[in-house]
Amino acid sequence: MKNIVTSLLFTLLTFAGFSQLHDPVDWSSEVIQDGKEATLVIKGTIDQGWHVYSQVLESDDGPIATEVTFKENPNFELVGKVTESKTYKEYDPNFEMNLTFFKKEVVFKQKIKLKSDVSFDATGNVYFMVCNESMCLPPSDEEFTFALNNKSGVKLIEVEVENKEEETPTTMVVSGEENPEKKSEGLEDPVQWEFTSKKIGDNLYEVSAKAIMDETWHIYANQQESEYVIGTEFYIEESLGNLKGVVSEKGELHEEYEKVNDATSRFYEGEVIFTQQIEVKPGAKTVEADITYMVCDDSHCLPPTTEAFKIDTETGEIVKEESSKAGSSDAMNILPPMDNFDLNNPVADCGGESTNTEEKKGLWLLFLLGLGGGLFAILTPCVYPMIPLTVSFFTKGGADAKGGFGKAVLYGLFIFLIYTSLSLPFWFSDADPQMLSGIATNPYLNIVFFVVFVFFAFSFLGYYELTLPSKWSNKVDSASNVGGIVGIALMALTLALVSFSCTGPILGSVLAGVLKDGPLPLTVALAGFGLALGLPFTLFAAFPSLMKKLPQSGGWLNSVKVVLGFLELALAVKFLSNADLVMQWGLIKREVFFALWILIGLGLVAYLFGLIKFPHDTKGKLKLKFPRIAFALMILAFVIYLVPGLTCGENSNRRLVSGFPPPMHYSFCGGETFHVYLDYEEGRKAAEEQGKPMLVDFTGWACVNCREVEENIWPEPEVMKLISEEYILVSLYVDAKEELPKEQQGEIDITYDNGKVKKKKIKTIGDKWFTFETLVFKNNAQPRYALLSDDGTLLNNPISYVDIKKGGGAPFYAEFLECGLEAYKTMK
Repeated sequence: MKNIVTSLLFTLLTFAGFSQLHDPVDWSSEVIQDGKEATLVIKGTIDQGWHVYSQVLESDDGPIATEVTFKENPNFELVGKVTESKTYKEYDPNFEMNLTFFKKEVVFKQKIKLKSDVSFDATGNVYFMVCNESMCLPPSDEEFTFALNNKSGVKLIEVEVENKEEETPTTMVVSGEENPEKKSEGLEDPVQWEFTSKKIGDNLYEVSAKAIMDETWHIYANQQESEYVIGTEFYIEESLGNLKGVVSEKGELHEEYEKVNDATSRFYEGEVIFTQQIEVKPGAKTVEADITYMVCDDSHCLPPTTEAFKIDTETGEIVKEESSKAGSSDAMNILPPMDNFDLNNPVADCGGESTNTEEKKGLWLLFLLGLGGGLFAILTPCVYPMIPLTVSFFTKGGADAKGGFGKAVLYGLFIFLIYTSLSLPFWFSDADPQMLSGIATNPYLNIVFFVVFVFFAFSFLGYYELTLPSKWSNKVDSASNVGGIVGIALMALTLALVSFSCTGPILGSVLAGVLKDGPLPLTVALAGFGLALGLPFTLFAAFPSLMKKLPQSGGWLNSVKVVLGFLELALAVKFLSNADLVMQWGLIKREVFFALWILIGLGLVAYLFGLIKFPHDTKGKLKLKFPRIAFALMILAFVIYLVPGLTCGENSNRRLVSGFPPPMHYSFCGGETFHVYLDYEEGRKAAEEQGKPMLVDFTGWACVNCREVEENIWPEPEVMKLISEEYILVSLYVDAKEELPKEQQGEIDITYDNGKVKKKKIKTIGDKWFTFETLVFKNNAQPRYALLSDDGTLLNNPISYVDIKKGGGAPFYAEFLECGLEAYKTMK
């Protein structure tokens, strides 16, 4: 079962949206020429807090040393080695060693001797790695061109680089925020492709695609065992031709277990050549085909990507095409034109605190969530009976109370540390919370969660037991006899192993709720869980007399497990609803969701009153006691509260559970509170015709926070009046899976950090609006609200869910709308 939970956790790391990139070094090159001698100069300006490593490092176990190389040219020869400007030697926390690097600025110089009087270009390359105090970026290449014997060239005026030995390292920034003075707008592009083709028969061609990966990245082979790994494969429209045979691959194949996919994968690093025979239908002069691939590093994967190529059917060769420029007519036909949009210069400086606010739940709330899970776990038959047995062992019946108390404290501490340490892999994987936020929009992962939670539920109901291999716990238990601190630690580990059948599902429920927020919330939630689970052993060892007041183990412990089973079923319905919303199957509409929760609630009430029983329940007539009756009546009251959710009346919005059921308009009743445009251009035209600004709402079908705002903030009178009377509401669903009409599908040019312009295919409605939000608004979190004029001018700073929570809810949202409205009037 442990493998199931681990598989889920690392699968979440795989499917993620795009994340923003740092670009902390600006490079430039110049030439100093004096007759037959010249100096090639490469200069890098480094953002505050970042550093580039020297060409010479003392250890091979640390970062990548900078390499400066020059392409051979018969018109010149190198004189000596590349020199570099003054460096710093300081302790680097990323690699836990003293390293030599540059701050603020770096200058490399290479002297050359000219052999020719003709004008020519020399080519140089810098391969470098850049880090700050908390993270490192993958190694990058930068290429330069130097014009030699160019009489019109300007001679370089050298400026000495200022270095201060007393300068101290920049304070580590745990939040990972970018330098506000400079923000990268590119996306990760770790693969470069080279295509070749040859004609091998009538209408038959052999295409080779060479993939060149950046360091630390790898691309997957065509055949894979795991369903979560996308193998590399070719594609051609049936109307144009078909693929012949299988894909052949030439490269060093690796076949090993990957944490990022929690599966054994087959992949290539460095370089690989994929070859495929393609038979085309006669008639066309050129034929276009694609290769689809997925790349990952040790911490995350990029979404599956498609690279297109064209074959000249007469010569059999690849058609060479120059990359088009961003903003081409093709791009304008796919994404809305935003000529007047400037994210960094809105009309009014109000609204959100920043353009890239990271959404996180309050850490105290997450700690309490973990604490509650741990308290539930104590009241299960796997843990509760262990309390008196373990405490009596430590206190030895009172003979050595002082020593026993100390051991019990250590025992509780080790339990706390064991559960808290489960979050360590997520810290080491350097997982980006922005990437993890995409989990809620993936229908297949939500279906996996649905199945697993149903599996957990029936275990709690008593139909089977989930246990780890007995040899694990037996081995650890026997090792705990060594005594001392090590023995106590192993005893705590034994408890964690033998109680897994009860704690595993609870722990899985807690983690599923916070995983997308990153490693810190995970650690906080697990700390709460471990504290709640370990505290009773310490308290009862300190005060053994309290043991007499503990209820005796009995059938009530099994009742706790059954209650948890019903709660797991309720959570399973939520995950199935998420998948249904994204795929728009229409299976779990709002009324169906409430009906299922009501049935689960009634089933729990019937169980608590003894009307139904499960395999492990005590035989005979149930004796009802006050706590059980009170809890049953509380559940019944909650069920009654849910009943109006089945109706179409004004009371159908159940605010206590807002965010969990589907949105109000995903209902058999139909209808919407506001008139909503689901297409940006349609909304813009309406805004132009009515003379109103737009409220652009980037949302998702599986977005709980989106539902909370829509059902709790928007219906408030001051907000509803502004949205319905003063704004045109445009809701763009970034996870909509419906395919765009063929005539609306196509490609858009995306400029990456390395300056290369590549085409990205857009096939679904969600593709279109996700790309729109990512490229234009530089954010991929939902909900995200932006106020725009009818010509696309940004009226104020966009806001997110966390801005609304921090600002105080509806009053803050109304102020945001009023500020944008005033900015619109001022602009007009």
